[in-house]
Amino acid sequence: MYLGIFLTSFGLLAFEILSTRILCFAAPNATIPAILGISMLGLGCAAAAVGALSVKKASALCDSWLPLLCLLNSLAIIGAFATATHMCATISRGVDQALAAGGGMAAADQYLQAGGLSRLAILGALLAIPNFLGGLVITILFRCAHSARQGALYGMDLLGASLGCLACVCVMEYGGYQWPLALVVGLPLAAGLCLAWKKESRWCAGFMVLATASACSVFNTVVCSYLEPRPNLNLVARTYQADQGGETAREEWRTWNSYSRVAELAITNSQG
Repeated sequence: MYLGIFLTSFGLLAFEILSTRILCFAAPNATIPAILGISMLGLGCAAAAVGALSVKKASALCDSWLPLLCLLNSLAIIGAFATATHMCATISRGVDQALAAGGGMAAADQYLQAGGLSRLAILGALLAIPNFLGGLVITILFRCAHSARQGALYGMDLLGASLGCLACVCVMEYGGYQWPLALVVGLPLAAGLCLAWKKESRWCAGFMVLATASACSVFNTVVCSYLEPRPNLNLVARTYQADQGGETAREEWRTWNSYSRVAELAITNSQG
């Protein structure tokens, strides 16, 4: 129980830190606080839902459903990053079409502002799902724990949250993009393994297989390309006339650190 809540809190805060970096490329900077605010509603909704249950029903969930909730949490994180990546690609195509029509930066800005509210709501809802599932795990554990264990449980919850923030920043600084992604995807599975340890052995075996598979898939270049949002190169390099024979930009290499995405761009023109 203690290790399960520690890993769940660790994973939730690491997910918040990493998703904040991802949002820089999926939404305008001015909308990020609103998106994060919507996403945090997931934790509040989870607490309200568990608070409405009787102790008997909460205990039944604790005995049967916590490992499954951890698994769903990991899948929801993958889905959130995959959808954010798809949204970035869609936005990038729309910007390219606006620039190709000859509207320049003004047309690109108009396109970005037109769908800003809907993207805000979609991204906020996507990020709220992992928070809701992780919040269910934490609140169910608190609801079912004996009063004598509440203090220690709360201490592990806070310790996991604080270390999750620190660890994710360090991993992002030195591990590029794939290591932080593996961290936030793998931690809910590790929590599920701990919570299922004294249950049926097939649960434990299943979580071990899933943890291994998720780690291998995240470090696969092709799979990771569907989970890594990318900015529009024409906007970054300000090559707004690329489709009219102007300067064009291509990405030579890229990496991530704790505060941004870093890349080298090669900009060419008609003279080379």
